[in-house]
Amino acid sequence: MALESFAIDNYEVHLVAPNNPEFPDVYGFIHLYWQEKRRATLWFYRDGVATIPANTLSSSSGDLIYNAYFGQAALHDSIDLLRNESVFFQWDEASRAVLITTGQEPVGEAELSYK
Repeated sequence: MALESFAIDNYEVHLVAPNNPEFPDVYGFIHLYWQEKRRATLWFYRDGVATIPANTLSSSSGDLIYNAYFGQAALHDSIDLLRNESVFFQWDEASRAVLITTGQEPVGEAELSYK
């Protein structure tokens, strides 16, 4: 698997109310930004949806736009990673696999410092 890796600079979370006709079956989504542009959207489908779409890649104004699809349960973990770590979006062109990863972290690193 040959992964392209992009450091995420900013993100924007959207929670979707049930029965929203613009986003049927979508629980929420997160826009990811790098190089000062929206580059990817993580879509989170509600529990019970029969099929989650395959990941896609498209183009808008000459920029590549990545769409990755997950189950509802992954939303909160994704937000936690984005809030607390330096995060990367990784894409495999051949398989269209997506990974949301951190950089190397020291074992036992505490997020809070006590004085």
